[in-house]
Amino acid sequence: MPKSKTTPTPVKEALVVARTYYRENVVPELADALPNAIALNDKQLERYKLGRRQGFDRLWVMPPVAAQVAHWEQSIMHLGTLMIMNVEPDEQYLDDPSLGEEQLLRRAPLRNRPEKSSYLLMYRSGPIEASTRFRNPPDLIADFDQHGWNGLTPFEYALVQRLQCEEVGDHRWDSLYKVNGKPANVHFLLDLTIGEGKQMRVAIGYYRGKLEMGFVNAMPARPSPDYGATPTIVVPLGK
Repeated sequence: MPKSKTTPTPVKEALVVARTYYRENVVPELADALPNAIALNDKQLERYKLGRRQGFDRLWVMPPVAAQVAHWEQSIMHLGTLMIMNVEPDEQYLDDPSLGEEQLLRRAPLRNRPEKSSYLLMYRSGPIEASTRFRNPPDLIADFDQHGWNGLTPFEYALVQRLQCEEVGDHRWDSLYKVNGKPANVHFLLDLTIGEGKQMRVAIGYYRGKLEMGFVNAMPARPSPDYGATPTIVVPLGK
């Protein structure tokens, strides 16, 4: 007897929103890489429900990693340079993204991401959670693994930072600097490894001095209140 499949309404709506967004704001090839429809099997549905129970209040449909890599340059440029409507000039992007070793960011191995199938990305809106600050990446990875969570990849970060700015009207979600006395929100990208060992991690934030999205090459010498990570739940949509 075949396993039952279902499509929760939020998933169906997320697919429509993502397809439109990629086509209008990123590159149309990413929209073309999404499935025509999504039906979750029992395992996928349980993981989706886990995210809902744990307060992951944002849902996005991601194209396969292969498509992200193939259209990396144009996608990152659009996500990190195009004007955002109804956002003040000092919250826009003035310079191109500061990508550092771009090929490493584009092609470095990712944790728990499907190469050839789309996937659901669930995350929590709002600033970096206090429980992830004053922590180093290896400890965060171990903690996230224990909960069955992931972090963010460079492509996902570029997308989410723009979505968050569009939603709240500024870069409070990803500011590299303190704002009104509140800690900065510099994100460790826990699901990207550059170099050998789990400590070779990348962080990223919005650099107000140049009005650009920038990757941070130097990790803090010690755990910092300005650095943390966004937990995510990944639901691969392959068979």
